[in-house]
Amino acid sequence: SGFVNDVRDFDGVVRRNMVLMMINGEPRPSLPLEMARLSKNERILISINRDSTLRNLEFTKSGTKLPVNSQAMLEINFRGKERTFPYVPALDLFEHSGEERGIASLDILKGADVLVGISALAVSDIAATPYDSGMPGVEVHANVLDNLLSFDTLNPPKAAFPILLFLIIISGLVLSYAIHHTRALYSGSLWLVFIMVIATIDSILFTHYHQNWPTGFLYLQTLELGIAALIIRYVQEEKGKRFLRGAFAKYVSPAIVDEIINNPQNLTLGGRKAFLSVLFCDIRGFTTFSENMDAKVLGEFLLEFHNLLTEVVFATGGTLDKYIGDALMAFWGAPLPDKKHAANAANAAIEFQRAILREGPHLEAKYKVRIQVGVGLHTGTMSVGNMGSERSFGYTVIGDNVNLASRLEGLTKFFGVAMLSTQDTLNAITESGEILPLYRRLGRVQVKGRGHAVDVVQLLEVCLPAAAIGHFEKGLAHFQARAFGAAKKEFGEALKVMKIDLASQVYIDLCDEYLKEPPPPEWDGAIERDEK
Repeated sequence: SGFVNDVRDFDGVVRRNMVLMMINGEPRPSLPLEMARLSKNERILISINRDSTLRNLEFTKSGTKLPVNSQAMLEINFRGKERTFPYVPALDLFEHSGEERGIASLDILKGADVLVGISALAVSDIAATPYDSGMPGVEVHANVLDNLLSFDTLNPPKAAFPILLFLIIISGLVLSYAIHHTRALYSGSLWLVFIMVIATIDSILFTHYHQNWPTGFLYLQTLELGIAALIIRYVQEEKGKRFLRGAFAKYVSPAIVDEIINNPQNLTLGGRKAFLSVLFCDIRGFTTFSENMDAKVLGEFLLEFHNLLTEVVFATGGTLDKYIGDALMAFWGAPLPDKKHAANAANAAIEFQRAILREGPHLEAKYKVRIQVGVGLHTGTMSVGNMGSERSFGYTVIGDNVNLASRLEGLTKFFGVAMLSTQDTLNAITESGEILPLYRRLGRVQVKGRGHAVDVVQLLEVCLPAAAIGHFEKGLAHFQARAFGAAKKEFGEALKVMKIDLASQVYIDLCDEYLKEPPPPEWDGAIERDEK
């Protein structure tokens, strides 16, 4: 005989079974324990402490110690859901004589350990288990009996509390650090992987080693920490995105801002050397007409003018550096790398002229001003990044090549052309695989503040007459070879074809000057300009 009491946790689920109970000061076995003892023909050694708690419980013949706690509680290793074990209806036992159904039922009972109980719902002997919400109490005891017969009950791990506490602390620190130093998407993936690893180890220990670790708090801590960290990380990333959007929205187009936000690893803040293209654009005669214009009207004019040019900068993937009065400075190739930065910058310069041609009549009618702009463009290595002071800084480019682009913008007045660039820019366009814009070589120029001359080219909106280009190039070759008479003749022919060409006239004037007073022997064919 044995008692059949069950033990339910606070949530009503049966996970353990009490195999001993003190009755009138004597230990009495549960029904499954007594059945296991009889089935195995064993004797049970029970050691009781002075406070009536259990010290030890073992089968003496086999020397098997049962894994129970001081309250004689055994962790049940459930075999599955309801009816994992065979059920034999009691009616079959009374109708077995000669009938196939009854004979089969009796065969099942041969050599078996049999528990007799009730499975009807109305009698309320139903228990919730980890595998089933409604298992008859008799089958719960069948699971306990099978555990005792097989010696494969769930084993509570030794020193579980300090080990789990250590794991909770370590996992919390590692997970927090990892989530804080990675993006929210990667953090979420890492968090899920971490939970899956814990669950896998827990499942292996449970299934193969019958180790029932109380990992509930570890799961709960990981879940709460992961959710909290992801929320914090998400808020931080959104804050960082708003900062980047605010910092770069006034410099670059919305598309580039989105690219910066989506791929911040491509962004390098702070000063660095980079091969970029920089452009300066200025209104011709701005000082003269601005002095006669009302301040408010002048502000409205500059707003429309700068909006017009800024749209072109953004449309070609450029970065707006600054407005300098009526002038505009922009560069291509940063903050995000752009292999086509030289071609994009050249296209922007040409689009400036087209935009002025398209919108010029409107601005002239509204503000009584005829707009002509000069553009200087150069490609080379320069410093790019956040420049300035701790109180005020901006994302900009500096260096000798930046200064050269500014000097080229000033040279457009000297040559009487709208756009000037350099051979370096054309080389960069060719190397990027892009198509070269229309251009004309204007020779070598030595600008102020630069130690050597640079090959200057004129960017063209439309193609000049081929005859004029041919005469100009021949004149340029004669000029650099110090044949100033022959050069003057060719430039004159070019001027006859184009009627108006200040660049040809500049070289004619220089030829006259050098015919009167030749340049020194070391002269390399460059035009020297001291003006900025």
